[in-house]
Amino acid sequence: MRCEFKKAAQAFQKGVLESPDSALLHYWLGKSYARLVELSTFSAARNARKARENLEQAVRLDPCNEDYLRELFNLYVDFPEFFDRGLDRAADLIESAESEETREEMSMRLQVSRYNRSGLEGPVRSVTLWTVSGLGYLVRLP
Repeated sequence: MRCEFKKAAQAFQKGVLESPDSALLHYWLGKSYARLVELSTFSAARNARKARENLEQAVRLDPCNEDYLRELFNLYVDFPEFFDRGLDRAADLIESAESEETREEMSMRLQVSRYNRSGLEGPVRSVTLWTVSGLGYLVRLP
């Protein structure tokens, strides 16, 4: 399974190099890197950074596409430990959603994430991910 996401990321990277203004290619490249974060150990922080960069670019290129916005939001909610103020960044994205339904969905997901991370699970997960992500990634990503 990991090899398929790596291959997908490589293919989308080639596409982005050929068409750097394609929001769709940045979206799929970011989404591929986001899946690699879930599967990787030593390269999780690097993959999180690449996922964020490409998803942010997709949102910049097509700010009305809620799928792009939602994927970036999910990255911040699922892996806040890789980003400075990850959950706060996710909260900032909620108002960018055009539909009320999407804003409510995102708000509820953020509340659940904050609640789950307020207990022991959040700190333990954060320390574990930072430990296995390698010593070269001890600084939180901007």
